Amino acid sequence: MGANLETIGNGAFFECTALKDIAWNDKLTRIDWSAFYSCKSLDDITLPESVEYIDDYVFQNCSGLLSVSLGSRVSHIGTECFSGLSGLQQFSVYAVEPPSLGSYVFNLTPVGKCKLFVPEESIDKYKEAEQWKDFMTTTTSIASVSEGQMPLIRVAPGMLNIDNLNDGSALSVYTLAGQKVYSAASDSGSMSVALQSGMYVVCINDVASKVLIP
Repeated sequence: MGANLETIGNGAFFECTALKDIAWNDKLTRIDWSAFYSCKSLDDITLPESVEYIDDYVFQNCSGLLSVSLGSRVSHIGTECFSGLSGLQQFSVYAVEPPSLGSYVFNLTPVGKCKLFVPEESIDKYKEAEQWKDFMTTTTSIASVSEGQMPLIRVAPGMLNIDNLNDGSALSVYTLAGQKVYSAASDSGSMSVALQSGMYVVCINDVASKVLIP
């Protein structure tokens, strides 16, 4: 995505079934309805911290999605936004207040078998919130973050940079074939890892994201 892009418009990538990966920017605030409807080759979505509003049907029928992560600023998720995600295994939300939900946001998505990661101090709020509470059999807490302070992943040629890490945060990097190429614990809030160009899976405290190193 372009560095200054703030909104992805209606149906922008509608039924782009071959789309596998998205490199987001850090100014995106809004994704409009059906923007990624039925993009069935996507398997991981980690939205940037800047995103506040996700409209109706945005990721509906993205049946290949295994993992979704939303930042602390997201406040609204629209009708059937994450419906039909038959393979979803992990859903992370860094927002302390549960985002408001439209109708049937997780329709036909097996949330009862999907792990939900939320800030530790917010577990009870999510347990009581409509639709969110359907995840509650597998709720797990994540370290809470101040607004704008969730781990920030940046890439540069041959380099992975991560900021806003809590001391002791566990970082692991894997190839898409599952080979671990790096593992360490943070002691300074920031880490940099030299990597060859290619696609990797980055795990921070067991929350996974895919990144493309140029």
